[in-house]
Amino acid sequence: MVSLQGLIVREGVSKNLFLCHEYIQGGDGVMDKEKIASWLHERLSRAMDIPMNEIDRGTAFSDYGLDSATGIALIGELNELFHITLDPGILWDFPTITALSEYLERLLSGRYEA
Repeated sequence: MVSLQGLIVREGVSKNLFLCHEYIQGGDGVMDKEKIASWLHERLSRAMDIPMNEIDRGTAFSDYGLDSATGIALIGELNELFHITLDPGILWDFPTITALSEYLERLLSGRYEA
């Protein structure tokens, strides 16, 4: 395992999320922030029961009523999808779909500078 600013990278990928992981990963093996943002957009819409067209990627998660329990569940999905360990507090450090997807793209492609 490798630790990087509160993140622990584990070996392997959960079998049930393998196809989703492959979709988000670009053809060159680098995580694509647009696909990550689309995934987050869909998950936030589903979790908060808000139509996707009413969610702006630059609006804070808290503005949509995201509470700690829902945030923990969302981070749990990200952790399983990418086989990483993020602290749920990351949602307050990167409080929008755009900010979180950009962070995840940098982190997962090894371009994040701690």
